[in-house]
Amino acid sequence: ALAALADGRAAERFGAMVVAMGGPADLIEVPDRYLPRAPVVVPLAAERAGYVVGIDGAGLGDVVVRLGGGRRQAGDAIDPRVGLSRVVRLGAQVAVGDPLAMVHAATEDDAVAVLATVRAAILLGAAPGAVPPLVHGRIG
Repeated sequence: ALAALADGRAAERFGAMVVAMGGPADLIEVPDRYLPRAPVVVPLAAERAGYVVGIDGAGLGDVVVRLGGGRRQAGDAIDPRVGLSRVVRLGAQVAVGDPLAMVHAATEDDAVAVLATVRAAILLGAAPGAVPPLVHGRIG
């Protein structure tokens, strides 16, 4: 999986899936042509140095829903501009001021409203913790 990400095979496969579903053939090359950008992008800076020892994925998922990028009910609209990007990896070492994540929001108020939740979802420790393998095994 890591090799496929590094050498571009994953992006190539994703692009082929987009085309198979009727999407544009050049989405990977020029995503800005098709994907809208959030009007507000706020970096969340580390308030202290340390190592990322835990990430609450459910908490981050809730943030995306609160921003409007997910549904609570089937009829809810989704704002494709909003969400999170560049979330630090488990095991990463961070210094004070390093970005932990980028919050993409429709308004400044929306961004500010989720910053504390994002910060709480990224657990920093004084020493590196155990990082589980990215891929646990093959299925089938």
